[in-house]
Amino acid sequence: MDDPNIDYAAALKSLSVLYVEDDHDILESMQRPLGRRIQTLHTATNGEEGLEAYHREKPDVIVTDIRMPVMDGLRMARKIREVDPAIPIIITSAFDETDYFVEAIDIGVSRYVLKPIDIGKLISALEHCVRERVLERAVYQKNAELKTHLKILTEYKNAVDLSAIVSKAGADGRISEVNDEFCRMLGYSREEVVGQPYEMLHHPEMSRKTLEEISAAIADRQVYHGIVKNRKKSGEAIYANLTIVPILDENSEVVEFVDFRQDITQLIEQIFTDPLTGFPNRAALLRDVESSPAPLLALINIDSFKEINDFYGNEAGDFLLKKVVKVLDAYLRTQPHNARVYKLSSDEFGILIQDVSTCATPREFVQTVHAYLESHTFRFGEYEIFLSVSSGYTLSKDDALIRSDMALKAAKKSRKDVVCFEDLGDIKKDYEHNITWTRKIKEAVEEDRIVPWFQPIVDTKSLQVVKYECLMRMIEPDGTVIAPGMFLEVAYKTRLYYKLAKAMIAKSCAYFKDRPWPFTLNMTASEVMNRELVAYLKECLVENGVADRAVIELLESEGIERYPEVEEFI
Repeated sequence: MDDPNIDYAAALKSLSVLYVEDDHDILESMQRPLGRRIQTLHTATNGEEGLEAYHREKPDVIVTDIRMPVMDGLRMARKIREVDPAIPIIITSAFDETDYFVEAIDIGVSRYVLKPIDIGKLISALEHCVRERVLERAVYQKNAELKTHLKILTEYKNAVDLSAIVSKAGADGRISEVNDEFCRMLGYSREEVVGQPYEMLHHPEMSRKTLEEISAAIADRQVYHGIVKNRKKSGEAIYANLTIVPILDENSEVVEFVDFRQDITQLIEQIFTDPLTGFPNRAALLRDVESSPAPLLALINIDSFKEINDFYGNEAGDFLLKKVVKVLDAYLRTQPHNARVYKLSSDEFGILIQDVSTCATPREFVQTVHAYLESHTFRFGEYEIFLSVSSGYTLSKDDALIRSDMALKAAKKSRKDVVCFEDLGDIKKDYEHNITWTRKIKEAVEEDRIVPWFQPIVDTKSLQVVKYECLMRMIEPDGTVIAPGMFLEVAYKTRLYYKLAKAMIAKSCAYFKDRPWPFTLNMTASEVMNRELVAYLKECLVENGVADRAVIELLESEGIERYPEVEEFI
């Protein structure tokens, strides 16, 4: 939900945006509509220029295409993330490819806008980023204030002055005293909490990591500070900024612990709540999946929602989104599975059962919810609106959102009502294959297990070696040699190939530095058009003094479409 004290329109108007796009027509078409709504628009035509513009201009939001010359958008985004993990990044792309989106999720992209660009959707994405940025700054400001308080928290009296919500516990971990504000916040009377174990305040969903950090701080007699999830007497969750200060005697032994809490439930709920509907959002879904022992996650998408928006208007579209989530919520409350509904991006909704053992027939459950939604009549003014929806679900906790999204896409493509990821067969196998080999490639690069093998080329008349061909191999931790046919295709899809190419170039040039033979390096057309990789190749050739003996062989299997760039390389 939006904070009424924050002027989001003014925040959008003061926005500085960096737009990175190699299509000059798109850049030109964005100038006027964006210029009317934001303060400053900076542009760049490739990832390298975009990275330079980011360091120079320090924009508030970045909008970037994926595929661009010199440096692609995802690579640029990853480099920017290394400097600023929080800056909102919006991806624009005509490619609805899983591998791009898997990498984009890994980078932490904020929003996606598919080409051709709908300016309304782009503005909506920017508005969303403004909301997240404003809330993020509010959280940052609040945490900065709390850190300042911690610096002056040097004695017991000062600690009391920092917060009105105070509790004390003895060295045995039992609560010994609470103040009036504590009782008001958590709903207990003093008699109900004094003498009870401190753990009674922990919410069952508090993460194990948080509990371990608290235990470690107490064991080391250190001050603990962090955000925790507590439980009121009513069972309701409450989020608090918690500070635990150990009080030590003259022998540095713990006498008691003093706790100070600040209620930040409203702020946390804003982070995990969809502003349009007031229901849990994607961030909340990811959090809840992580804490689920055996989840069932279903995604439901309204078919042809854009047509509804175009025909009835945006007001009707917003009304419908709010109504759908309420209808789903009301229906799920009648079911015994403790399922929860989430409002995700655009016209998509999530349904999560945290423990699927409570649901004897998962497919029947999803089909029933699907059928109920399609049978419902939605009334907007004088209009009656009937929905057609597509549903996909998974029973896997690992990559649950990605897998359920793949099932949803399969449902749309096959025009089926409901599709389960675990029933996708070859698609599932391909996905798991790609995930496995992506992990293997990353580990091999990190552990320096990408090596060249040198195949001698022999003159048939003299039987003398005339040159060597450098061939890529991956060495498994157990010493097993893996041929490139097992992993190159995945490397191309996940943009890891350039790391492999760099390893091959560096090691091959170093090997032949003190050897007399010519050697061949195989390169694809896309590699020779990558300016960074070509610059690295030149550097290695010159550094090792092998430029006169290196032969670059362009692979015939890859079509060459951009002849000027290839000609320039040659």
